[in-house]
Amino acid sequence: MIINVEIYMPSKEEINATNISIEIAKTAVESALSSYGIEAITSPTLDYAPLPNDDAYTGIKVEKDKSSDKYSVSLYVTLSVGIKITEVLSSVQKLVLFNLSKKFNNKIKEVNVYAVGIVVNK
Repeated sequence: MIINVEIYMPSKEEINATNISIEIAKTAVESALSSYGIEAITSPTLDYAPLPNDDAYTGIKVEKDKSSDKYSVSLYVTLSVGIKITEVLSSVQKLVLFNLSKKFNNKIKEVNVYAVGIVVNK
């Protein structure tokens, strides 16, 4: 019996893009979690339950735009009760974009921040 096995080896560019995406995600999560009013990074498909910070990367999506070679970042967050939602989301968006643009030499196309839930009781 002969079995053909095809081994896929990613190119150097693919490896670099993956490493950059991971670093972008780390920086974005750290920036968002340091912001006032943010309780947790949350999965968009979870029933509004905040994830432990170890699992924060399921609540972020980093995509590379092939035409412009820039990255788009989407963050899904759970907010604290009693805050002005639009102000906090806008503030987080600006902070994350600033920190990413500074660290990655303006390779960031956009940052989107979505409120998935609000924590009422801790």
